[in-house]
Amino acid sequence: MNKSILLIAFVLFAAYANAQTCGTNASSVSGTCLCNQGYYGTSAAQGQTCTQCPTGTTTAAPSTTSNTMAGADVSACTQCSANYQMTAVAAAAAAPAPAAAATCVACPNNSGNTGATVVGDLSQCNICKAGYYQTTAASTGVASACQQCPSGTSVAGSTSSTACTSSTTSSKMLFASLAILITSLLA
Repeated sequence: MNKSILLIAFVLFAAYANAQTCGTNASSVSGTCLCNQGYYGTSAAQGQTCTQCPTGTTTAAPSTTSNTMAGADVSACTQCSANYQMTAVAAAAAAPAPAAAATCVACPNNSGNTGATVVGDLSQCNICKAGYYQTTAASTGVASACQQCPSGTSVAGSTSSTACTSSTTSSKMLFASLAILITSLLA
């Protein structure tokens, strides 16, 4: 019994001793510290800090060739976050201009997207946010037109107001089911 406890304690200590401790805003990926997505830096090791991309921008998935490497700067922020359209690509520093993240602008009027990786126009805003339905599809230079669902209903990315379903129906059903269950348990 004592040998088992000692073995377990040794295994736990060894696992703790070998755990990768990374810097702020970083995680261990296959034993290598990398800046988290949406952050960049020259090192993600313990004691180092990865810097957050500007609002509306993000990085590609964490790697030693995208956002964690020697010389990494704000130009690693090459993509737009969800619900932003891209108006200009990221640029490396070139004298006299400093490095720049991609330029991303929030989608208008409750339209959105899943993110943008290339320069485009308002048509990148081609879906509606939750609680809104699409009345007009996005087209060149124009974002989707989105209308709010009637009070007490919701929808995710539909093109019809009939898709807005009651958000209280399921909670009423749950309450009724719970009441029946409690009644049957008490009987």
